[in-house]
Amino acid sequence: VVIDDYRYDVVALEAALRAGDTVPDDAPVAPTTIVFRPGRHEDGPQMLRVNGATALVLRRCDGERTVGEIVTAVQSELRAPELSGPIRDTIGRLQGLRVLSITGRRTRP
Repeated sequence: VVIDDYRYDVVALEAALRAGDTVPDDAPVAPTTIVFRPGRHEDGPQMLRVNGATALVLRRCDGERTVGEIVTAVQSELRAPELSGPIRDTIGRLQGLRVLSITGRRTRP
């Protein structure tokens, strides 16, 4: 999975191109965060547009932090201790979309 920020809404641009439309030279600037994830079988890679809060969660997922540690980090950064439930819900949705997978805690040296 790769997450990156773009100046344009590349999901909308891709959809327009697939529909046979042309992309204007002066496409509107629409800052967008995109997650590229593997597709299933013949589907190939897929792009998902995510909002800023979801991008914040994803950027804390490093394969080392636990879900609890990610929740704490995002709550701290947003200065919103009441967001534990929504952050956990976001992690669950990302897991359902096969963007994240949850494994046992890794042992740190």
